[in-house]
Amino acid sequence: MATPFDRLLATAKPHLPGAVDQAIYLELFGVCHEFFDMSNAWRELIEFTVKAGKQTAEILPMAGRINRLMGVVTDERQPIIGATMPQENVIRVPYPVSIDTVLYADVALTVSDPTSKESLPIVPYNLVQQYTQDLIHGICYKMMVQPSKPYTNPSLAGVHGMSFRSGAARAKNDVNTGSTYGSQRWAYPQDFART
Repeated sequence: MATPFDRLLATAKPHLPGAVDQAIYLELFGVCHEFFDMSNAWRELIEFTVKAGKQTAEILPMAGRINRLMGVVTDERQPIIGATMPQENVIRVPYPVSIDTVLYADVALTVSDPTSKESLPIVPYNLVQQYTQDLIHGICYKMMVQPSKPYTNPSLAGVHGMSFRSGAARAKNDVNTGSTYGSQRWAYPQDFART
């Protein structure tokens, strides 16, 4: 059965001569965890209800594990200031609500067990497709630093490691700017321009 990782694994294998598939799959889980932890690129908006008189509610993502809470908003997308996640899958609002209240938690996710039957992490297809090259760098980096293997290459591992971290930083910036080109540009106020 085809997986979202087929292209990624086929591209990584020639860089890792002698590596067995199971070893690559194990490293892929760690690479995905590290990438999504650094970048917050895997996001989900989860609807939940806080019961009258309560301050907490449980939430569950469709897949993966909640890594951090990015914010909580109302139906009208007004932020709930002071909302926290004191433990995994539990949201706490800053005050007890007077009636049953529907809210939305914006959460950043990362991979979790169980994996697929092929021992691959469960990640949305579009994210694997979007960040394939960065994940390939991560796999090569993690595999090439292993000692005494046919594919061990510390200097090349350093290059792949830098590219992997750079890709995660780029993904984080894309998430923060809504993938908008040039959204971080700043121009000096023209009142102070001199000719």
